[in-house]
Amino acid sequence: MGFVKVLFCLRCLVQDLSFKTCFWGVRNQDLTPALIRVWSAKTKWVPTISDRIRSFLSINITDETILSKLKSVQGSIDLSAAKLKLVEVDNIHFTLRFFGDVTLSQKEEIQGCLDELVFEEFSVEISEVGAFPNLHRPRVVWIGVGKNEDRIITLKKRIDDLLKTVGFSPEKKRFTPHATIARIRRVDDREKLTANLQSLSRAELGSMLITSVSLMKSTLTPRGPIYEVMWSKEATPS
Repeated sequence: MGFVKVLFCLRCLVQDLSFKTCFWGVRNQDLTPALIRVWSAKTKWVPTISDRIRSFLSINITDETILSKLKSVQGSIDLSAAKLKLVEVDNIHFTLRFFGDVTLSQKEEIQGCLDELVFEEFSVEISEVGAFPNLHRPRVVWIGVGKNEDRIITLKKRIDDLLKTVGFSPEKKRFTPHATIARIRRVDDREKLTANLQSLSRAELGSMLITSVSLMKSTLTPRGPIYEVMWSKEATPS
């Protein structure tokens, strides 16, 4: 990118003009993270909320058979016992790391370090309905992992080790591989709901092959979040 174009794009940043696209059609992602950091230091410019991307790293569920069974499990939750919000079945995923709002520079750093991630594809058994904090006081209802859960935990550890190199400290809470399927808004009959969830606790949905991890963009809307894949790292064939 020419020097004049660089100056024009930097002017756009300072004036909080079109951060997405500059006059010559030079998109802001053409600016390197280093350039943005230097300019921020010189001008005390701080990215606004609109400049940030709500993001997380996940294993996405794309197997149609598994998705169909997940929908069936959701349909088995007793709606007379609680008011709840079901997660859109296409949005159900296993979160490996939630980043929250990150800058463009941070997004590039995350992708850069995770380009070094190497892992072989593997299968896991999707099973066991559970709840946080527990089945007697449920706030979040989830589906878990049976066989090969340790493979996801190992993958998560590798990811956290790489993220440390760009300033993201490991999460302190214990990691339990799970995919949220519902959020409880209000409990109307605690005993009935607990019994219902316990009846689903041994659910077995089948095997799923994990072939990639994805950096996701989350856009919050009144109707619920919209997820978009920004970047993926493919596993090597086993």
